[in-house]
Amino acid sequence: MKKTKIYFVLLILATAFLFNSCKKDEPKTLSCEELSTLYVSAWMTFSLSPTKANCEAAKKATNDLLNGCALLSPADKADYQEELDDLDCTEYE
Repeated sequence: MKKTKIYFVLLILATAFLFNSCKKDEPKTLSCEELSTLYVSAWMTFSLSPTKANCEAAKKATNDLLNGCALLSPADKADYQEELDDLDCTEYE
């Protein structure tokens, strides 16, 4: 009887461990400062090497900053949106 209880407790603990260890990590939210750093870096890379991949990276960094930073003023948001609208990555190889 004692063995059965021990096995039962071990089974419950193993099941609890299994379900708790399989949790997906919460996606990390970047700060406005981190988003701004990524934005500047992406645009610097694109300006030094204007390729389609770097253009897409700059576009993504701009979009991430625009959507991820709640501290942007409406004027800043409009400027970043205009930047996105004007950037056509199909021009680059």
